[in-house]
Order: sequence, then structure tokens, then C-alpha cells
Amino acid sequence: MITINNSIIHLRNTHISYILEVLDQKYILQRYIGKPLRHYHKSPMTYYKRGYNTEHDVSIENASFDDLPFLYPQLGHGDYRIPAIEVEAHHQRYCELLLKEVHVLDEKKTLSGLPSLKSHGRSETLEVVYEDKHIGLEVSQYITIYEDLGVLSFSASFRSCKEDLILYNTQSVSLELPSQDYQVMTMYGLHAKEGNIQLSALNTGIFQIESTRGSSSPQMHPFAALISGSDIYAMHFIYSGNYCCKIQKDSFGKVRMQMGLHPSMNNWHLHKGEEFYTPEVVVNYSSTGLEGMRMNFHELYRHHLLPQSQELPPVLLNTWEAMYYDVSLEKIEEQAKCASELGIELFVLDDGWFRKENNSRNSVMK
Repeated sequence: MITINNSIIHLRNTHISYILEVLDQKYILQRYIGKPLRHYHKSPMTYYKRGYNTEHDVSIENASFDDLPFLYPQLGHGDYRIPAIEVEAHHQRYCELLLKEVHVLDEKKTLSGLPSLKSHGRSETLEVVYEDKHIGLEVSQYITIYEDLGVLSFSASFRSCKEDLILYNTQSVSLELPSQDYQVMTMYGLHAKEGNIQLSALNTGIFQIESTRGSSSPQMHPFAALISGSDIYAMHFIYSGNYCCKIQKDSFGKVRMQMGLHPSMNNWHLHKGEEFYTPEVVVNYSSTGLEGMRMNFHELYRHHLLPQSQELPPVLLNTWEAMYYDVSLEKIEEQAKCASELGIELFVLDDGWFRKENNSRNSVMK
């Protein structure tokens, strides 16, 4: 599923291809994501010199960092688009992460203390290691491709090898997409009315959804999709805390899409010798529209996220539909007895246990 041929790295199965290129043994660029390709033939990339940009010592003529499709873009290097990494060292937000090495892992990386997908022997993982020797920062990005699913999962780890650092922005993924017209799909909601689909045109500038509530919340689900015809590029965050998703369309029409921890709510002090993991983001590509996207998510979470057990879950009875707010001990006892006689194994007392003069202040106390 993952092949490395000189400077080209190809992650491929029967549903998706994701192609990366190593530039000058220093940088990793994204070259393609979409329908599966049997082979990728590298051809010279033509760049036209842009005004109002900085120049850099790279082997591609006229290339500007504000134009290159970096795998993990950084702040402060002439790439004026949204960065995926912001690190403070010596009271300055600046780092210079250069490629150190690349590995293909048979086993998926375990994210310490975080929910994450399981491989079950049906995936391969690309580990891309970056290093900033000056401040002693080492970053590993993990990209996992799954057998027979049009999805990739992304996460990263940060290790301080030299001194204490502050992590302000640690996006789990930054995706570069071709210049074309897109619609953005998001899902907003409120209590008892979650998951409302919203479509809007992607215009030049920055589109953003977020939650700073301490949870991902029903107000704005940690999901976004870009739609162009039957092609869909979707992201979903496997995390229930503060998050942010940004999509930027620059003045030349190029698109950068990112998702991860909310940068304004993140101020992680990474001490020497410690390691920090970002939560996992799923990138879902479908060439068959919403149905393909839905099936990718369904099969992925069913087989790689939910606990795998041979035992059937317990049959339960929930009190809500039978009682709503009219809850009494007599009704509970009667329902519990009937449930037991029917072989129901689990009894759930749902909302409505507070009654009449009770309110949210005193009922919680009782």
C-alpha cells in the first residue's frame, strides 16, 4: 500500500492515491490526492515567478514557499498561508523543521491517552520525521492508509530533545487541494436538533469552523467536506475537545484545508525529554459523492474504531419514551420488573428524574 521510489512516496489502495514528493532532501510536498493511480510519473513542475513573495534556495526554478504544497507548513518561512505548526523557543515563534527520515511501519502508531483507530493488521503507516537542530525539536507525522477504504488518518508527535518549548499550534493534518470550485459542507445544531447540513461556496479567503466549549459540541460538529462534482474531500476529528478547521483559498485559487486542536486554546509547555501527541484526523476521499463518503466513514468506524467483541451488547430498556418527565418510583419498579421478565439486561433511567418544583439548581444537588 505504501511504496517509496526515489523521491516519490505513493500511498495507494483500490480507492485512493496520495502522492508525496521529497524536494532537495529537505521538504515534503503533496502532489496528488484522489482516484487510485497505478503509477505516478514525475515530470518537471513549472512555476511562474510571483510578485510580493520571497525567494528561496530550492531546485525548482521560480518556486516560492507561498506556492509550494507543503505536507506540514510552518510559520515564518515565506509561506503566508495558514500554518500547521507554531512553536515558541527563545521567546520567538519560529522553528525550521527539515526532513530527517521517512519510515514505513507495519503497525499503526498508538496515540498515548487518546482515542484512535486500530489497524487490525489491515493498514500501513508512513512516518515522516522532521528535525529542528537549533531548538532541539523533533516532529513525527503519521499517515495511515487502510485496506480497501478511501481514507487516510493523520496525527503527529512533538518531542523536545534540547530545551523547554511552548506549542501554540499543532494541527493534525494540512491538505493541499487543486484549484477548482468547491462547496463546503458542515454540520451545525443544538439540543435535540443536531446534525443540520449546511452548504456554502468556498470563496477566496479563510473559511473556519470551531468549538471552544471544551467539547466538540452539537453546535458545530468537527467535520467538514469540500465538494466538487462527484469528488468529495472530507475531514473528521476523532476527539471531543476544542478544535478548529480552517480552509483557505488563496488569490490563485489553491486550497489548503487543516484540522486539529484549536490554536487559540492551546498553550502546551513541552519540557525537555517529553512528547506530545495530536489527536487523529480522518481524511475521507470519495469519487462517488456523498454515498461513497458515508460508506467510507461507516466501514472505517465500524471495523477500526468501535470495540471488536464477539459478545452481543446487552439488551436495554430506556425510560424516556415511556415516562418522559413523569417519573416516579412506582413506575420505575414496574418497568424494571417487566424488563426482567422479558430478559432485558440493562435498565437506564433517562432524563426526567427531576420533577415539579425541582429545578436545575436543586435537582442536581439531590
